[in-house]
Amino acid sequence: MGFSPGTPLANALGHGVLGTARPWDAPAAIGWLCRVLGFSRNLVVPGEGGIILHAQLTLGDGMIMLGSERDDAHGRLMAAPGPERANTQSAYLVVDDPAAVHDRAVAAGAEIVTPLHDPEYGGTFFTCRDPEGHVWNVGSYDPWKAPARPACGGPPDTPVLEPPSTFCTSTAATILPTAVLHCVP
Repeated sequence: MGFSPGTPLANALGHGVLGTARPWDAPAAIGWLCRVLGFSRNLVVPGEGGIILHAQLTLGDGMIMLGSERDDAHGRLMAAPGPERANTQSAYLVVDDPAAVHDRAVAAGAEIVTPLHDPEYGGTFFTCRDPEGHVWNVGSYDPWKAPARPACGGPPDTPVLEPPSTFCTSTAATILPTAVLHCVP
């Protein structure tokens, strides 16, 4: 299923949030993401010399876009993880069976950085690195479908970055940024 006007996410939000990446070996990254994490190719635009100019991969109603690492205006804004393998952001993939995705990731040699477990807020979750070091969070917890939680003592829209004891709202896409805002405890 592709992400386009008319999909449930596009209808609900008007616009979606899409993650982007610039892997060193985009063709290999696309293969790994589809084979291991369950993405589907929506659009792949090859360029000269075996590079990928632009690709769109879908997972449910969510999508990521990527292209080969290269020296252009956008490429100078982004970089693949360096020697320390630090990432400044990552994606959270909502899947029906995280254990099956975990098993495929292990079989493919992925580094599991957070073991498969059941967080206190619900679902099952793990984190892995792809062959280039990008971090992928995979879980069954879907904040769009989670039961509503009571406000945390402040206005429901008051964001804080430290982990609270209670979530204030429930709702989000198949692919979510991992910076989740919570209300003041």
